Amino acid sequence: MTSTLLCLFLFSSGDASIYKDKTYEIKFGIIDEGHGADNVITSETLRIPKLLRETGFVFGFIVWSEEKENFKVDVKLELPSPPEKATIDGVMDLESLNGGMDFIYSISTETGRLASMFTFDDSDPLGEWKITIKIDGRVIKEVEFTVFEPEDN
Repeated sequence: MTSTLLCLFLFSSGDASIYKDKTYEIKFGIIDEGHGADNVITSETLRIPKLLRETGFVFGFIVWSEEKENFKVDVKLELPSPPEKATIDGVMDLESLNGGMDFIYSISTETGRLASMFTFDDSDPLGEWKITIKIDGRVIKEVEFTVFEPEDN
């Protein structure tokens, strides 16, 4: 079994955060990839069913700037236990911390909009997860969410 976290671009719960006189909108939840470069959050939720990659299920976060300017996001993903293997597609510098339970990576945008998307593999843990999003080294949003086994699996 391997655990893969898929990241194309992604993050948090829908509210605006003001930082350095700039407003960033951040939403977290279930993502619909069917919109090309404009992936959308179809359901803002803090309860994420563990549906495997093969089902097409994607969750994550989207961040955008009202000013539509370039920005970089630093992300820390905290898991309740380490998966057998963790990768995030599109992220070359995935750093593992805390015995493989925490992961740090950075992504940037040139369009003022950024999405980071995740999928599950068999060994991804159930339980309480946390994503912390930073812009310019400052925490803009933290999302604590529960990954659960859906009843029909």
